[in-house]
Amino acid sequence: GPTILRGYEEARGDWVFQTDSDGELTPERFERLWQARADHDLVVGRRVGRRASRPRRAVSETARLLVRLLFGSPIHDVNCPYRLVRRSSLRALLEEMPESPFAPNVLISGLAVHRGLRVQEIPVPHRDRRGGQVSLDSWRLLRGSLQTAWQAITTRLGLLRRSR
Repeated sequence: GPTILRGYEEARGDWVFQTDSDGELTPERFERLWQARADHDLVVGRRVGRRASRPRRAVSETARLLVRLLFGSPIHDVNCPYRLVRRSSLRALLEEMPESPFAPNVLISGLAVHRGLRVQEIPVPHRDRRGGQVSLDSWRLLRGSLQTAWQAITTRLGLLRRSR
């Protein structure tokens, strides 16, 4: 989370592309994301063929449902680490971000839809990890998921208070 957020904050140029370095998502679909940018502010990958553990699948599904309930987001893969976002839109979303978000992409997915940004999801093939180690054991994953849920709820409540 902190590394992703720092990268987003320091990004230059009109568009920001984010992907993980573990080799699970291939560059072959980048061209489709790049083409879709003309009509969208945020283009998010939707991992297909993902063989995740049961806890990771549960966390992903819970995050999707939470973001849908809180923000009305139709995005399926709300935490997909394969996304292209207009930097001007990203800057505005980062201003709504709580301090030290555990999973900034989850919040960005919800906030983007809530703010009326033009969003598209594009299927991206997922493959087994090519490098690095899984950084979250089950307990850290659970704790981070609870933190993300709390941050999403408080972010949405803050938006409701400001709109009154």
